Amino acid sequence: LSEYPSIEMGRFQFIGGEASLRARSNLSLMDGIRSVCSEFEVECQFATTTNCFELNEDVIKFYSQIKDITVSLDGPKIFHDKQRKSLDGEESPFDKTVSNIKTLIGMGMRDAIRVQASVPDECISEEVMIPFYKMLLMAGVKFERIIFGAIVPTEHHPKVGQKFMESNKFGAFPVPCCKYRLMHDFVVDSTNRVYCDYFDADNKNLLGSLTDTMESIRNAHIASIRKNMEVLNDEKCKQCPVIGLCWGWCTNTKGINPSDHCDQ
Repeated sequence: LSEYPSIEMGRFQFIGGEASLRARSNLSLMDGIRSVCSEFEVECQFATTTNCFELNEDVIKFYSQIKDITVSLDGPKIFHDKQRKSLDGEESPFDKTVSNIKTLIGMGMRDAIRVQASVPDECISEEVMIPFYKMLLMAGVKFERIIFGAIVPTEHHPKVGQKFMESNKFGAFPVPCCKYRLMHDFVVDSTNRVYCDYFDADNKNLLGSLTDTMESIRNAHIASIRKNMEVLNDEKCKQCPVIGLCWGWCTNTKGINPSDHCDQ
């Protein structure tokens, strides 16, 4: 923060795995982050993504200090429970999660709760989705805080990035190149390694560790951008007069030439 005095707010997101399994450690970390941010007069906010399956005293205290709690549901009960099985095979993960959502809303956390429904293809019908949507509304989830995605594998659109390109107008995405905004988002794992991509299971985008200098991390990040961003490996795109607007559209699209889908 001392190197970036213009920063006014930092957003810290607890992800995993399941971040709530380390709720007590997270609370301690949050205290430390607040202390550092306070020293530099920087506001801090916290967010997390969770299956919302377990609630105990530490987890509730953790959630109560979170501004944005994204709860994952894989569609209606029959689909969610197929994806997320309970250890004893008896309790329904779906019922437990919905019950816990209601509990948190009842404790005054309605504004923080967001439900991300990452649904499979077989869910995409009015007969399935409308009752699911109504159930969430009846549970107290705000209309504008229910979002749907195609995160799980689909047959209709196996490449989520390709689906984005097919369905969006040029420049419609509010933050083009959001994934590669320099020095904006980083992921730190439990061993203090720093990444620029949450979905990097193979350490391809490992930038270093918290003990490295900011300059070292910056240089590694620039190298990662140059290597992984399709638009920078597409000769037609690099000569394009509007590259600064589109940046290859969806940066999650891999293995294609962005210029093949563009008429400038």
